[in-house]
Amino acid sequence: MPESATAQSSRQSTHSAITHFDEAVTVHKKSDFRFEMLRATYYDRVHERFGEDDFLSLGLSDEDGLLTNAGMLFADDCVLPQSRIRCIRWEGLQESSAPEELLDDYEYKGCLLRLLREGLAFAERNNLKSWKKIAGPNKLNMHSHIDSVAEEALLNALAHRDYRVDEGVTISVFANRIEIVSPGGKVDGKSLKDTGASKADNPRRNPLVADLLRKMRFGEDRDTGLRFIRERTALAPNYKDEFKPQFSDNGKHFKVILWNMNCKEL
Repeated sequence: MPESATAQSSRQSTHSAITHFDEAVTVHKKSDFRFEMLRATYYDRVHERFGEDDFLSLGLSDEDGLLTNAGMLFADDCVLPQSRIRCIRWEGLQESSAPEELLDDYEYKGCLLRLLREGLAFAERNNLKSWKKIAGPNKLNMHSHIDSVAEEALLNALAHRDYRVDEGVTISVFANRIEIVSPGGKVDGKSLKDTGASKADNPRRNPLVADLLRKMRFGEDRDTGLRFIRERTALAPNYKDEFKPQFSDNGKHFKVILWNMNCKEL
C-alpha cells in the first residue's frame, strides 16, 4: 500500500530534524545483518540479554526495521567504510619512510566493538613492563602506560569521532609514546584552552553510540573522560610530570598522547 502524504511528510520532518550521524536511518534492514558480538558483549558486561526491543529503544533501528547508522556500527558485518582502525608500531620516535622501521601495521574494519577489542589488544601488546625492587623480596611492576587509560582514550576516539569523514582511527606506537588520533575536532569548536582538558563539556557527536557503550559499562562517565586519563596516569608508580598525557585538536583531528613512562628520553 502506498505511503500516505501525511506519513511521508512526517518521515521527512523527522529526518530533517536529525542532527547526529548515528541517528540517521539507513536503507539497510536489521534482519539482513548479524549482531552476535553486540549480544555476547552486552550479556558479558550487563548480565542481561540484548533483546529485539532493545534495537528500537536504544535507537539502533526504526519502527520499520531499518538500521540507523548507530545500529550499523554495531553490526558484525558493518558496511560503513569509515568504521576502521589502523594500528602501527614504529621503531623510533617518529614516522619513517624506511620499511625496516615499520615493525607492525594492521588495519581492522567493521563492528565498532571489534575495533575496540583489536585496538586494546594492540595497545596491551605494546605495554612494555619494567620493575624495581622494593622492601624485602617484593618488586614493583611498572607499565609503559595504564591499560584503563588507553581504553578510555580509544573509547573516546571511537565514540566521539566524526563518522561523516571517510577516515579511520589510528593508533601509533613509538618508542616513547602512543598516539591515538580520531577524525573530527571538538564538536562545539572550542579550544582545549577554552574548556580545559579536565572536563569534556562539548556536546556529544554520536549520542546513541556513546549511550550504548556506557550502558555496557565501558569507560568513565562521558563528562570526565579526559580528566580520568590524566588523573589515573598520575597515580602510576613510575609517573613524572613530563609523562602528563597531552591532548591536541587542529579542528580536523583530535589526538591523545600517552607517554611511555619507562622511557628515559621523550
